[in-house]
Amino acid sequence: MISNLDYEIEVNNDVSLIYIFMVIAFFILLIAIINFINLSTARSIKRAREVGVRKVLGASPKQLVGQFLSESIIVTLISIAISIPLVNLFLPGLNDLALKNLSFSFITNGIFWALLFLLVILVGLLGGIYPALFLSSFKPVNTLSGKINKIGGGAFLRKLLVVSQFAVSGILIIGTIITYKQLNHLKNVNLGFDKEEVIILPIDRSEIARSYDRFRDRILQNKNIKSVSVANMIMGTETNSSRYVVPGNETEIPLNTYWVLTDFGKTLGMSFLAGRDLNSTFADTATGNGGVIVNESFVKFMGWENPENAIGEKVKARADGEIEIKGVVKDFYFASLKESIAPMILLLRPVPARRLFHMKYIYVRVNTENLDEVISSIEKTFKEIEPSRAFSYSFLDEKINSIYKAEDSLGKVATVFSMMAIFVACLGLFGLSSFTAEQRTKEIGIRKVVGASVGTIVMLLSKQFLILVAVANLIAWPAAYYVMSLWLSNFQSQTEIDLFPFATAAIFTIVIAFATMSFQAVKAAQANPIKSLKYE
Repeated sequence: MISNLDYEIEVNNDVSLIYIFMVIAFFILLIAIINFINLSTARSIKRAREVGVRKVLGASPKQLVGQFLSESIIVTLISIAISIPLVNLFLPGLNDLALKNLSFSFITNGIFWALLFLLVILVGLLGGIYPALFLSSFKPVNTLSGKINKIGGGAFLRKLLVVSQFAVSGILIIGTIITYKQLNHLKNVNLGFDKEEVIILPIDRSEIARSYDRFRDRILQNKNIKSVSVANMIMGTETNSSRYVVPGNETEIPLNTYWVLTDFGKTLGMSFLAGRDLNSTFADTATGNGGVIVNESFVKFMGWENPENAIGEKVKARADGEIEIKGVVKDFYFASLKESIAPMILLLRPVPARRLFHMKYIYVRVNTENLDEVISSIEKTFKEIEPSRAFSYSFLDEKINSIYKAEDSLGKVATVFSMMAIFVACLGLFGLSSFTAEQRTKEIGIRKVVGASVGTIVMLLSKQFLILVAVANLIAWPAAYYVMSLWLSNFQSQTEIDLFPFATAAIFTIVIAFATMSFQAVKAAQANPIKSLKYE
């Protein structure tokens, strides 16, 4: 079960990734089935005489279809038997790629074996039905007289299957490239604050929280520490909602809220459009409130013409009474980039009894040129104040990047799957090129006798397949664009979909396909023409 609760220790899983991986796995399985069909068809000529003899001896088409389907199911069953130990072998690598902790314990589950049995039957039938019908349709008079090489039935379907294979491969390659582009974009997009060179110290319910002022003053004596502040959450990764009564509205409305201490805007490098950062001089001794900072979206929400109009206005919270707006900052991404920027409040609470509950993380902006010395200095002060607590820290930019680990995982797994899809598709292309070369053996021999070069014959055999791959790319481009546009719509800040992923996928698939075809074409072109002319 996938949760999505506030203040969870780890970033939540994204259920959509499970569906994406399932779809990718389905398409790779589909490519494998297509390959089986193509390879079975390519080797059908070698079984043509067998079919002819069986028919002459009285075998019916149904018996032949049953035989070939049984063979297909047996091949699938053997494949499954080989795949199970391979899954166990490669599962740790998959866990590393997908950042999961899958185990092989499901193999003892009866449902697993039932589903696996159904999969064997389904894949066996899907993979074997066309070759079975194709082989059983051979006429004995043609097969026994050696005219089987003239049989070209099903050529259109085989070409269609190759186009489908490379279209799926192209979509996976394009999707992988765009996924990495988006991930790189997420890591470098302007969040509206400076996430670099900021160290995060967890201090929830600790002695450091109770002695924060002393801790802050001590570490600020280090010239490589520029600024220090506190918040109840990690900026750029999460948010909390509190209810306020805003000017001109008598009912409470929920607003995103961070409870902070002084110099928070300075520590995170926020840009002020009006007013100034929160500091201790703002504290109201009667209410304990130190004022609030609001963002641009809050100003727009209130309908104020400019940020200066917000300064001095007051919002009212149930637990805090009226709180004056002290500053307005430019909009920033306080949560994931998958969420839009909404009205936001940074609330200063200087009273010790209150702030202790909300002091979860200390933010320290440092000079990273002397990082080891800075961290050592902070740890020393930390241990002096609270020697019994383990010192731990993290970097704000790493924390923010970690919430996109699902996208990083998707990119890695998609890369592996794309290579698998290309490899499997090339096997199918190899099978079809073998079938074609075998069909045109005599033609190749005649062309060599009249002076055709190896290169000419290679291009002759490869041209039609290159056209198929080109058609596959024409199909893959709009499909990939549509799918990736839908995926990118989950993010408020998106990378641009340019021509690079599409051109890369086209070039890669064409080059790989040509290399695959060339192997078989060169082999056929270099064959002895005398043997080719004698070929039956």
